[in-house]
Amino acid sequence: MEKNDISPIMTYSTISDIVYKWIRNAIVSSAFKPGEWITQEDITERLHVSRTPVRDAFKRLQSEGLLVVKPHQGAIVVQLSLEKLIEVYEIRMLLEGAAAKHACENIANKNINELEKINTKMSAQRSDPQQFMNCNRNFHYSLYSFSKREYLISTIFGLWDLIEPYRLIYFSHDGKTDGAIEEHIHIIKALKKHHPEEVRQAVIEHLNDVVTTLSSNGAELVNIEAPIRRKRQRAEPTAK
Repeated sequence: MEKNDISPIMTYSTISDIVYKWIRNAIVSSAFKPGEWITQEDITERLHVSRTPVRDAFKRLQSEGLLVVKPHQGAIVVQLSLEKLIEVYEIRMLLEGAAAKHACENIANKNINELEKINTKMSAQRSDPQQFMNCNRNFHYSLYSFSKREYLISTIFGLWDLIEPYRLIYFSHDGKTDGAIEEHIHIIKALKKHHPEEVRQAVIEHLNDVVTTLSSNGAELVNIEAPIRRKRQRAEPTAK
């Protein structure tokens, strides 16, 4: 097969992946908000691409649960009910507790020190919810990576992407960042003891605090009942 026979396929694949990652990042970073409509025409205009890679990106994101595609209309960024949001957190408690327990069995003291540095950086980013969230994600990803459970980690972060916009809103409220930092300190203390079950429980309690708060006043905290928006602002999503 000649080189020229495969380069167009490779080029298309690259464009398709770029479009997919751009839209996905816009959803996860809350540039496209839950309940917001987006159209193929809007994306093609913004990215200067054809409709085909945009259509494929919509399909991929729908399969991941991030979009609901409406034929001949566009797509809606998935908007969770409060019950569904709490359900995701309950699943996270099970999965992340297991990941943290396995991580404790493998982690070294120097790695725990790195987690402390990340948590210190989080503390310095309290006034910037997006940067705070980036540090928070880094903390948990770094911890769970030591579990050496590839499928478990992949499942966990698929759930994270689904609820990231709500987490951003949640941590924008006064006092919520302080609680997360303190709970990370408890996780770190358990890691230093090298006690897997204690680490598992610390992570579960960390997430359960969010479930308890959402159960009492979640609609107010994360704007869960906001109406679906058919029009959107032209602000560009922040690149990662």
